[in-house]
Amino acid sequence: MESENKQKKKHSLSLKVNIILGVIIAAIVACLLLLTNQVYCQKIDSFYIEQTKRAAIDVTEEVPLDLIIPFGEKVDTEEFQAVRNEAISKNDETILIDWMKSKPGFGLTEEDFKELTKNLDADVSEEDFRDKLSLFAVYQQIVSILEQIRESQEITSLQLGYLGRESVLILADLREGVLQVGAQPDDYENYHSVMNDNGVEAYITETKYGWLCTVLEPIIDPKSQEIVAVGEAAIDMDVIIHERKWFIVNCIAVAILLAAVGIGVSVFIFRKIATNPLKKLALGTASFKSNDDGFKLENVIKDDFHSNDEIGELFQEVRAMQTRIVKDTNHLQEATAEKERIQTELALAARIQADMLPRKFPAFPDRKEFDIYASMTPAKEVGGDFYDFFLMDDDHLALIMADVSGKGIPGALFMMMSKSLIQNFCMAGRSPKEVLETVNTKICQNNQEEMFVTVWLGILEISSGKLTAVNAGHEFPIIKKPDGPFEVFKDKHGFVVGGMESIKYKEYELQLVPGTKLFVYTDGVPEATNANNELFGIERTVSALNEAKEKSPQQILEAVDLAVGQFVGDAEQFDDLTMLCFEYKSFSDPS
Repeated sequence: MESENKQKKKHSLSLKVNIILGVIIAAIVACLLLLTNQVYCQKIDSFYIEQTKRAAIDVTEEVPLDLIIPFGEKVDTEEFQAVRNEAISKNDETILIDWMKSKPGFGLTEEDFKELTKNLDADVSEEDFRDKLSLFAVYQQIVSILEQIRESQEITSLQLGYLGRESVLILADLREGVLQVGAQPDDYENYHSVMNDNGVEAYITETKYGWLCTVLEPIIDPKSQEIVAVGEAAIDMDVIIHERKWFIVNCIAVAILLAAVGIGVSVFIFRKIATNPLKKLALGTASFKSNDDGFKLENVIKDDFHSNDEIGELFQEVRAMQTRIVKDTNHLQEATAEKERIQTELALAARIQADMLPRKFPAFPDRKEFDIYASMTPAKEVGGDFYDFFLMDDDHLALIMADVSGKGIPGALFMMMSKSLIQNFCMAGRSPKEVLETVNTKICQNNQEEMFVTVWLGILEISSGKLTAVNAGHEFPIIKKPDGPFEVFKDKHGFVVGGMESIKYKEYELQLVPGTKLFVYTDGVPEATNANNELFGIERTVSALNEAKEKSPQQILEAVDLAVGQFVGDAEQFDDLTMLCFEYKSFSDPS
C-alpha cells in the first residue's frame, strides 16, 4: 500500500510539472502565432479592402446623378416618411410601393405627368406609362445598377445614401428591400464624416449581416461641387476566416511538436533540481493532518531542511504556515460559534419584527364594507419597511405604509419605534397631518444617527368612504376606480419624518366609492433590479396590477409579487418588498 501511495504521488507531481511547462510553452507559442497571424491577416485585409473600394467607386461612377438627386428629394419629404412608417408598422411593403408608383420620377413634376399622358397611344395604358416613369421605376433602375455592380465585383452588398435636409437617408440597400428606403444608415457616423469631406478609411466590422469589409465613397455634383450622396460597398470576410483557420492549424501542428520536445527535456531537468527535494518536503508535511480535534501544534513539522535555494525558503514558509493554520483554526472555531449565536438572534429578531405586523387574514372578518391584505419580504433577516392597519373606532380605519432609511438591525429598531409612535397618536384620535407632525417632533428630539422614514398615512371614514391622507416623502399611491384601471395618483408630498424639525404636512381627501381599490407600497417594488441592472419600474407595477385588477387584494398582491419575481430572476434582492392593497366594498351605517 505504501509503495502504491508513493507511485501515485510521483505521477501527480509529474502531471503538475507537465501542465505548468505546457502552459508556459503554449503561451509563448500563442504569442508567436498571434504575431504571425496579425501580419498575415493584414495582407489579406488589404486585398479585400482594395476590391471593396473598387466596387464603391463603381457605384459613384455608374449611378447617374439624374436618378439620385430627384429620387433623394422625393424620399427626403415628410410625406414619404409618413407612408414609410405606415408600411413598416403594418409590415406591408406594397403600401410604400403603391405610393412610389403614384409619384413621378426622373425629375418629373405632377404637371409633367399630366402633359405626357394626354396623347397616349391606344395600346399604351396610362397606368403602364406612369409605372415606367414613376418614382418606383427610378428606384428599380438604381437597384438594377447596383445589382450589376455586385455581380461583376462579387460584392456581398451595396448601398446608396443621400444627404437629406437633416440626415443621411438610404436610397437603395440590396440587403433589405423597399422598406429600407428613407431609413438612416446603421453606420451613420461614417456617412456623416464622408458627407463633411472628412474622409473615412475602409473598416471591417461584425454586423447582423456577418463579418464585413465596408468602404464609403462620396458622390459629388459636378455643378455645385458638393457631396450629395455616398456609395457603400461591403464584402463578406468569411473566406478570410477559412484561410486563417488553415494557417493557424498548420502553425499549431508545428507548435505541438516543438512543445512536446521542450516539455520532455524540461521535465527531465526539473525532476533533478526540484521534484526530488520537493518529495522530501512532502514527506515532512504528511503528518500535519486535521483530526476530530482540529489541527495541533505538535503535528507541525520540526526537522530542518537543508537547501539554500527557494525550496529551502518554502520549507520555512510551510512550517510557519502550519503554525498559523493551527492558530487561525482555533480563532475560526470561536468565530463560527459567535456567528451561529448572531444568526440565532437575527432569526429571533426577524420573528419578533414579523409578529409586530398584522399577518392574520382576513384581518376583519366581521366587516363586509372593505377587504385588506398586506405583505412584507425583507431584503435582510430584518428590514426597515413596515405596514400597518387598525380600527381607530367602529367607523375609522387607519392605513399605513412606511420605509425607514436604514436596513438590518438599525432599520428594524427605528421601524418599530416609528410604527409604535404612529399607531399611538392615531389611536389618540388625531388627524393624519397632526399624527405625522407629532411623530416628526418626537423622532427629531433624539435622532443622533440622523435616520428618517417615509410615510403614507390614510384614515378612512368607513361609513362615508372619505379618505383623509398625508404623504411624507413616500411613493405615490396607485388607485383603481370602479370599472377603471389602476392609475398612479400623484398626491401632495411632504418632507420625510425625522429629517427636520417643525415640518408641517398637508392633508388631502379622496372620496372612495364601492369598488375602489387602493395599492400602497415601498420603493422596493419599482426599484427591484434584475441581472441586467434594469429596474422593474412603476409602469410594470401598474401593468401587473391591471392584469389582476378584478381579483381580491390578496390575489392582487400575489400577482405583483409573482411579476417582480419573474423580472428579477436570480438577481439579489437589495431592498425590502412591502405592499398593501385595500378594497372599499360598500358604505356602512355608522350607527
